[in-house]
Amino acid sequence: ALRGLVTEAGMLSKAAVDGKLATRGNAEKFQGGYREIVQGVNDTLDAVIGPLNVAAEYVDRISKGDIPAKISDTYNGDFNEIKNNLNQAIGAVNALVADAVMLSQAAVEGKLATRADASKHGGDFRKIVQGVNATLDSLVGFIDSMPVPAMIIDRDRTIQYMNGLGAAVGDRTPAALLGSKCYDHFHTDHCTSGECACLRALSTGNTEHGETTARPGKNHLEIAYTGVPIRNDKKEMVGVLEIVVDQTSVKRAQAVADKVAGYQKAQVEGLSGDLQKLSIGDLHLALAVAPADADTAEVRKNFEAINERLGGARQAVANLVADAVMLSQAAVDGRLATRADASKHQGDFRKIVQGVNETLDAVIKPVQEGSNTLAVMATGDMTARMQGDYRGDLQLIKESINKVGGSLQEALRKVSEAVSATASASSQISSSTEEMAAGAQEQTSQ
Repeated sequence: ALRGLVTEAGMLSKAAVDGKLATRGNAEKFQGGYREIVQGVNDTLDAVIGPLNVAAEYVDRISKGDIPAKISDTYNGDFNEIKNNLNQAIGAVNALVADAVMLSQAAVEGKLATRADASKHGGDFRKIVQGVNATLDSLVGFIDSMPVPAMIIDRDRTIQYMNGLGAAVGDRTPAALLGSKCYDHFHTDHCTSGECACLRALSTGNTEHGETTARPGKNHLEIAYTGVPIRNDKKEMVGVLEIVVDQTSVKRAQAVADKVAGYQKAQVEGLSGDLQKLSIGDLHLALAVAPADADTAEVRKNFEAINERLGGARQAVANLVADAVMLSQAAVDGRLATRADASKHQGDFRKIVQGVNETLDAVIKPVQEGSNTLAVMATGDMTARMQGDYRGDLQLIKESINKVGGSLQEALRKVSEAVSATASASSQISSSTEEMAAGAQEQTSQ
């Protein structure tokens, strides 16, 4: 019996050394005290190996990411310390997982200001949480540095995140805006209406765009904005990322350009009308320039300069017309020596006046010579002739007057001969009369 007990004990010892911790002695083969010894060894192995198996199972599950519930069995001594250490590890891992899930869920929902408390963790777990926090800080830093306002709202339009520029347009801080409503900050014409791109993004699940007027704080902005839907891991719509672009300067520039274009159009129409009048000789020009504001003041100066020059052109034409009328009236009145002062005109207008003066000179010279020639002829000197060198119709006038001189001279010759003949006949008649009178006297005296 003793030899069998020693053999059984040797088998159990070898099994333990070989790691066969499930091996037990067969107490039924012994009786009395020997049976109690074998059973005691078996109980001892159960007491030692049970907690070890539990610990091995828990460590295996933790290594696979299957975090078990804390050990609730009662152990004594060193086994209880093993249990407590395992439960502490389970708690630390659960806390790490909970913070990781919390950060992930917050990020998905756009709560980018959310951070985990790294001080609740120890050792490398603390480093992990600090690393995740730092990673989120870095990512949010990129969004914060965007040169345009950006925010994230949930389905109720509660602000979950706002970058610095988005808060600054309303003279607020990002922290002060968290938890408030987006429409209480931006005050756009689309807020709370079906035109809101963010509401449409939540409804359609698509990226939506819009343009409207925003009034954050004391500012008045013309904006273009985009709503990008945010989904959770179940593909459910949980919020919207909104990015805003300030178009105030662009819209203002376009409005000014449109205003200037309209002003120019109206002024060009007026200028065109004045030019049309001037082209047909109507000097009753409006020369009007519409009042201007700060946007059109510079353009108005240009049209004032144009109208000033147009007024100068009108005056030049008026001066030309006045001299033309004066010369015409002088000609009608017979004041043939009258001429216009060409020095009062410039450019081609001076050439015109000089041309008219020269034309009058060319026309009036033969007229004056013809008049003088006829005056001489009127004194009986029919030898007077025009001597000037003329062309065209003026030459015909010269030839006609000279012919008149020749024809009168011939007529006067014939008149002279007739007078001479008449005088001779009269002399003969006188002689005959005298002879008759003498004869009559003689007869009377007898």
